[in-house]
Amino acid sequence: MSNQVLAVISNYKRPQNVGPIVEQLLADGGCDVVIADNSPDGSSDQCLLPWDKLFDVWKWRVNSGPPARWWPALAWTHAYRYVMLVDDDHLLVPNLAKSLVAQAERMGDKFAVMGRVGRCFRHRHGRWQYRRRNHQRGPVDMAGAGYFLVAERLLSAVRFRDELAKAGALPQMLFHDDILLNMSIQRDYGFQSVMPEGGWASKRMDTRGYAFNATAAYLDVRDDLINLCATLGWKSLL
Repeated sequence: MSNQVLAVISNYKRPQNVGPIVEQLLADGGCDVVIADNSPDGSSDQCLLPWDKLFDVWKWRVNSGPPARWWPALAWTHAYRYVMLVDDDHLLVPNLAKSLVAQAERMGDKFAVMGRVGRCFRHRHGRWQYRRRNHQRGPVDMAGAGYFLVAERLLSAVRFRDELAKAGALPQMLFHDDILLNMSIQRDYGFQSVMPEGGWASKRMDTRGYAFNATAAYLDVRDDLINLCATLGWKSLL
C-alpha cells in the first residue's frame, strides 16, 4: 500500500452520488478507497463503480450510525497514516487527499480534525451551546461533514463514545460523529480542529433519500451532548 490515506465513503440510499466521488478520488490518486454502505436496502449494489479498483466494500443491513464508517477505517489503522471519512452529498475539490496530507505535514500532525464545515460553540450562563454558523478558515471547535484525521486517533473517538454511553448519553446523541471525533481527539491530544486551506467540496450533490434530518438523531440533543462531553474532560481550545 503506497498511499498514506484511506478514504472511506459512506453511502446512505444515494448510490447515484457515490460513483462520481469514487472516480474523482481514484483519478486524483493519493488514497485507497473503501465504500461503507449504511443503507438497509444495500444500495451500493446499484452503484456503477470500478469495483476492481476499490480497496474494500463494507455493507451494513441496518443503519448503525458512525460505526458504519469507523470500523472499516479501524480495521486498517495499522496500514495508513491518515483516514479521510467522506460523506456522499458533496463532490470533493480536486486533489483533496494530497492537499490535506501536505497541510497535515506542515502542522507536524498537530491537529485534531479537518473537515468541510467548521463550527465554533458558545459558552453562556454556565452551559455550552451549539452554533450553526459556518467558519471557513482557522481553528474551530468542530470540523465536520467530512473528516480528515491521523488514523490511530480514531481510537480516541471509540473510547469516548463508550464513556459517553456509560455516562448516560441518549442513543441519538451517539449518532453525532462530528462532535465525537473532534472532542475526543481535542481532549486526548490537546490539538485544535482546523479548517483546511482550499476547502473540501466543489459542489453539492443529490440529497434525496436522506432521512436523518426528520428523526430524533438530529433534533435538539447537541447542546446536551456538548455539555456531557465537557463533564468528561473536553474543553474548548479556542
